[in-house]
Amino acid sequence: MRPRISDWHVSDEESLSDHNYILFNICSDGRRTTRDKPKAKGWQSKMLDSRKLRDALHEMNNTGIITSAKTLSNKLDEICEKSMTKTNSSKKGKPAYWWIEEIAQLRK
Repeated sequence: MRPRISDWHVSDEESLSDHNYILFNICSDGRRTTRDKPKAKGWQSKMLDSRKLRDALHEMNNTGIITSAKTLSNKLDEICEKSMTKTNSSKKGKPAYWWIEEIAQLRK
């Protein structure tokens, strides 16, 4: 990673803390790294309606500046609601191989 970092410097910009920002550039060598895809969180991404997604993003852009991570998260949830089908949360996977009826009764 170190060889890819260039032009680093300590910024004089006010950080409103006892620390200064360290700014730098990371040069890409053009190779893509493979990463595990995050698990879907409630929406069937395969059922994405790109037209509805585009419309929802356009609506979000017209509502003004997003001022916090929480607001952004809420807006993204709204966009997902408008553009994708929800997953079936009642769908259960196979029980664990060690699961027995006695354990189920004890859990009740």
